[in-house]
Amino acid sequence: MNEELLKTGSSSRRRPKARIALSVLLGLLLIGILWHIGGARHFSETDKSANKLTLAKKHLSEGQLDLAEQSLLAHLQRHPQSNEALEELRWLYFNQFRTRDIEVVLENHLAQFPDDFGVAIELLNCEFRKQLPREGMGYLLEMNQKHPGQPTVQLALGFCHWQIGEVGAARELFDKALAQRPDHRETRYTIADFFLDNGETEAAAELLNGIADVTKNFPSRAEQPVNDREWFLRSLIAERQGSIDVAYQSIEQAIALRPGELPYLHREGLLLQRLKRQNEASIKLQRANVLEGFQTELSEIVLRGQHTEPTPEICERIAKLLHEFSREIPSHTWHLLGLRLASTLPERRQ
Repeated sequence: MNEELLKTGSSSRRRPKARIALSVLLGLLLIGILWHIGGARHFSETDKSANKLTLAKKHLSEGQLDLAEQSLLAHLQRHPQSNEALEELRWLYFNQFRTRDIEVVLENHLAQFPDDFGVAIELLNCEFRKQLPREGMGYLLEMNQKHPGQPTVQLALGFCHWQIGEVGAARELFDKALAQRPDHRETRYTIADFFLDNGETEAAAELLNGIADVTKNFPSRAEQPVNDREWFLRSLIAERQGSIDVAYQSIEQAIALRPGELPYLHREGLLLQRLKRQNEASIKLQRANVLEGFQTELSEIVLRGQHTEPTPEICERIAKLLHEFSREIPSHTWHLLGLRLASTLPERRQ
């Protein structure tokens, strides 16, 4: 097994050069094969698709992050094994504090290519070595200066100001981001969370309740189901409004969609206490406390760097911990890596 694949540290912004070179070589070979099999028409189509990555890099250098994201997603749709495009997209999301989007992209990749251990490593890095708001602001301000007014950049900058306590600046940026993309659910979720953090319960409720109205003019958005984050926020709102039954029903909806989310499970137990269902509450809170211990253990494995040069035992432990959080796709990848490393042990002893 390639040892370099397991040495992808958090400070490294790119995959090993040898791997990238191999991907480029395979891409050139594929272009040559298509040229000989199908003639210039096939070459033109492939060339046009390959240019999406080049275009994305151009957009990134110019600070046009929204356009870069579109180009990277388009390239990955045609070339799902493009590690270079995947790495660029991962860092794009990382710098915008879009951890959930990183998770979706990387887990979808692992679902197709379960033996891509480098991606499994980066997935853990992004979850437990997150971008810091004060550090992230420098990059975002630079991008905003290059290409002002991008809604994703304004949303991310608003988030940074919020996290460091600059509420006024955060509110101004959130207003701008929402004005540009009133139909964007994640924008509304972030701002609703901000409102709740500042005690503005009714403003948060109005923001979420307005989704149905504003998406009428955006059919693609209107068709999207309510996701777990919205149910969680609605649970918080309902509790503050005194509707404990509704709060509990909402958190159950969130858990059904994302069963291993620790804040949801803690909240479920606390709401059961408020509903005077003490036995159920005790069971749920005990389970949440166990998972909190598992999360701490997983975090320590990542922060110590054990996941970058793992033993078979570490791989199996990571797989087990991810399974406890219902993260079956990356859990399977770590299980495969453990089996592969274990199979090489006799060779190492010789």
